[in-house]
Amino acid sequence: MSPRGTFRLDRRNGRFLGVCAGLARQTGIDALWFRVAFVVGTLAGAGILVLIYLAVGFLADPLMEAEDNRLGELKGRLERIDRRLRAIEARVTSPAFRVAREIDALDRS
Repeated sequence: MSPRGTFRLDRRNGRFLGVCAGLARQTGIDALWFRVAFVVGTLAGAGILVLIYLAVGFLADPLMEAEDNRLGELKGRLERIDRRLRAIEARVTSPAFRVAREIDALDRS
């Protein structure tokens, strides 16, 4: 299973049925590459790709709006945590922090 969860059609970001957009969301690869591969494969004679695309488009479950919202909220929370950690790291690795620690160490001696 992918770290992104179960495959879902992404009809909001999709062009036709949301298959390529769903694959993009699942793998992290831009949907354009899936669309180009599909068109090239179909033009190269692999007409079965059209049937596979349609089968996946009609059989796979669509991405639920609530599921997408939860992922967006989680991503936002993780980005806020990341910003806070970067600020802490900048403070701890600053020369002023080192000087303050050395002064505190001298005061304790």
